[in-house]
Amino acid sequence: MNGQPLLASGGSSGVISIWNLEKRRLQSVIREAHDNSIISLHFFANEPVLMSSSADNSIKMWIFDTSDGDPHLLRFRTGHCAPPLCISFYANGRHILSVGQDRAFRLCSLIQ
Repeated sequence: MNGQPLLASGGSSGVISIWNLEKRRLQSVIREAHDNSIISLHFFANEPVLMSSSADNSIKMWIFDTSDGDPHLLRFRTGHCAPPLCISFYANGRHILSVGQDRAFRLCSLIQ
């Protein structure tokens, strides 16, 4: 990310597109990021990490730590029986709290 302003967009086919707002162009595409529609995308504040949730009931974390700026999968979490709709960072970014359409709360450690 190198301080570049980025925007992430997701589609119904599970593809995530990363846009470089400074250069006004598509920077990278994560094909088959999820097996179903993208529900939400969140960048970590001041970190090269993007979190995505999908109708495939999963939450994935992507890290931008390569010289070409392309992301790769850092972590993968499942557990909801229906899509996670709301995701929040918790405990100083050490956990994520998710609420699913299944009405379940899930607390996942980002450390383990």
